[in-house]
Parts: sequence; structure tokens; C-alpha cells
Amino acid sequence: MAAIQWETLPLGTLFRPSEELLLNHYLFGKLTTTLDDSTCPITEVIIATYDPWELPWKSTVTTEREEWYFFVPVEKKNPNQKGFINRTTPNGSWRQSGPDRKIFSNISGLKMLIGMRKHLLFYDHEGHRRGKVSEWIIHEYRLASESQSDAYHEGYVICKLVRRSKRWMASRKI
Repeated sequence: MAAIQWETLPLGTLFRPSEELLLNHYLFGKLTTTLDDSTCPITEVIIATYDPWELPWKSTVTTEREEWYFFVPVEKKNPNQKGFINRTTPNGSWRQSGPDRKIFSNISGLKMLIGMRKHLLFYDHEGHRRGKVSEWIIHEYRLASESQSDAYHEGYVICKLVRRSKRWMASRKI
């Protein structure tokens, strides 16, 4: 897929989707094949094949903020098993940090569960047996099974890759 020429868009155009837009438009559209892949700013990639510092070059959208979005296929080992995502990369691994967060949509004053967000930290294994936490994080978004049909809600997730600043890392003594 060719990169979108953001320079040709009107001044001030940014790709900063809300969690609700990521789930209801992009992920739901991808799973139901109603999303036009030729104009979609989110690239499909298998996260485990790359280390996080290689992923920005796989994105079709470049931004001033250090965040990138990807569709990640959910693999199944056998038909009776729930899907999983391989989180081991060539030089490290992604590990969950904290519980999954619920994402709600406020439609006509009613709060409706539409998805979940998982927070993952990248641990660099180079020179460290157990790994050392790095500046890379992923927010992994998936549709809630209550909000969409189970037949297709496990096909993909959206991953938002973020690189934290060196100043942020120093303030946390990581």
C-alpha cells in the first residue's frame, strides 16, 4: 500500500483518532470488510516480526508525535482455542502492564461497552536475561465480544505504538 500524501491535505489535518473511532470505524470496518484498504491510514503488520524501532517505517502515516497505528492479525492455533498474538520479537518481548481497560461509547446518553484496551511494555533482552523495560509501549485495542458478533471480532486488533520521550523515562528512573 502506498503512503498517504498528508502534505496534499488541508493545513491542520491530523490523524489523531479517538478510541471510539478506532474501534467503531477502523477495527469494525476491517473485520466486516467495509473499510476501504486503499484509503485507510492504518497498515496491517505482524508485530512479532519486528522490533519496535523498526515499526515506524512500516506505517503509512508519519506524524510529529511519536505514535503509529497498525492492524495486527490474531492467530489461532486450532479452531477451539481463542486467538492469541505472538509478542516475542527478535530482540525482546511485549509484556502486559496492568489490567485491560474497558472502553465505552456514549450513545444518546447510554454508556455501551464497545471494546477493551491492553497496555503493553517492550522489554529489551539484549544484555539482560529477564529484559530491561524500554521507551516503547503499545496500546492494543480489541472489540468487546458483547458489542459485536463473536464470529469475526477476534480477526484483528489495532495496536497504537508510542515512543516515550527520554525526559519521561528519566523522570521515572526506568
